[in-house]
Amino acid sequence: MLLVIFIFIFYLIIAWRRPDFMFWLALTIFLDPGGYLFYYVDRSMIGGLQLSDVTFILLLIPLFSPKTNIKAFFRYSDNKWIFRFLLFFALFYHIFIFGFVAPGYKLNSLLDAIQYRRLDIFGFLVVIPAYLFLKRSMSLMIKFAVVTSTLLIVLYLVRLSTDLPVIPFWTGERGLGIQALRVSMYRYGFAYWFIYIALINYIFQLGLPHKRLIYFIGFTIGIAVILTLTRRSIVFLLLSLVVIYVLSQWIMFNRIISIKVVRIFIVAGLFFIVLKLFAPTYINYSISILENSLSTTTDKGNEILQSDVRLEHDIPGHLARFQESPLLGYGYDILWYSNASEEGGLSANDVPVTAALGMFGIVGIGLFMFFYFRVIKVMWSGLKILRKYYQYNMVCQNILLFTILLALIVNFLSTYTISATSLFSDIVNGPIRVVNMIYVGFLLAARDMLSESTGERTGNVVIKYPK
Repeated sequence: MLLVIFIFIFYLIIAWRRPDFMFWLALTIFLDPGGYLFYYVDRSMIGGLQLSDVTFILLLIPLFSPKTNIKAFFRYSDNKWIFRFLLFFALFYHIFIFGFVAPGYKLNSLLDAIQYRRLDIFGFLVVIPAYLFLKRSMSLMIKFAVVTSTLLIVLYLVRLSTDLPVIPFWTGERGLGIQALRVSMYRYGFAYWFIYIALINYIFQLGLPHKRLIYFIGFTIGIAVILTLTRRSIVFLLLSLVVIYVLSQWIMFNRIISIKVVRIFIVAGLFFIVLKLFAPTYINYSISILENSLSTTTDKGNEILQSDVRLEHDIPGHLARFQESPLLGYGYDILWYSNASEEGGLSANDVPVTAALGMFGIVGIGLFMFFYFRVIKVMWSGLKILRKYYQYNMVCQNILLFTILLALIVNFLSTYTISATSLFSDIVNGPIRVVNMIYVGFLLAARDMLSESTGERTGNVVIKYPK
């Protein structure tokens, strides 16, 4: 514990004078490129605390610097609404209803919920520093992202080609009737975003700085996702690319089917050629996995189908809890967060949408939907701003911000549609809640920064378009 206290004090001293640098450093530590901290740092090394707790506090410390103006976050209507709603939900529903009323007015449940689900409850606070520091020092974030992602890719390729343990890998046999070795990094850091950024730059021909490096990182991470042989990751990646293309066509006032689709096929062709050269069997494995994803819910007799614990145990368990208390939810129970199914564990993190239904009930998830509706409103205003930027030939004025905002919108839209089973992970999984709230802060900041040269009413500011 003394080590943790020393880290916080040292971090606060530096953040007092350089809050921007220390926030982006904290975010890099939180995202943990390569998963070094996850793999090598044990809880006993940090006083029994969770690593995510320590990094969460590091994200908030730069707010205490006299150079940081927290009030700047609360100047605008969308920001104030989102913060107030999340605070209300945390105090009223997550603590009082979920932690105390639903479990049967048990004080022990209330205290346990606050202690053990602290990030689920208070993780939304990072929306403030995320918003403020993207507006203050976006260029610094880009430097952190490019440098750490480049290093990550180099280490990944070295490990993949030589098996030198320069980066921790997770390996295992892919089930579901496919005899293949799964290879995965524990954490991607910023690198996953370069898949989106690379394709956006390619479609719009933006001329981003270091575009060859961006293409290289995005291309390599795409291959890394395929090598994981994870159904959800592969499906999410492929359909997210479709979302990028569709949104890009709308922004450019093009039809969905246009000559630009040829560029997508060229990229896809190059991708599969490279994959065929270096890992030829994984193409067939990926196709089998995609087929299996469909057969899991449609064809019980398919040869490749094997038992899926989510369908056989997790989801029925979640729905059984929901039936016991459909309105307010079952409330806090330590078993929600256990993966030991033989001991009654419900693995809430694996299928958040049904877990949330059982945990918070119709009233809880219905109430939290207002937050999603507000984020969708922000996304829509952001899309209109991007379209105006393209219409008035203003993209070249702020290429990086244009790309970041579109990438964020794609991420949220894909999460709310393609990855619908992960809805409500914001209130089920603490670390994911922190990440999502950081992205919400980025989304608000990026939209507001671009709106300064447009005439869209964003809920924050209104500026006239150039004539």
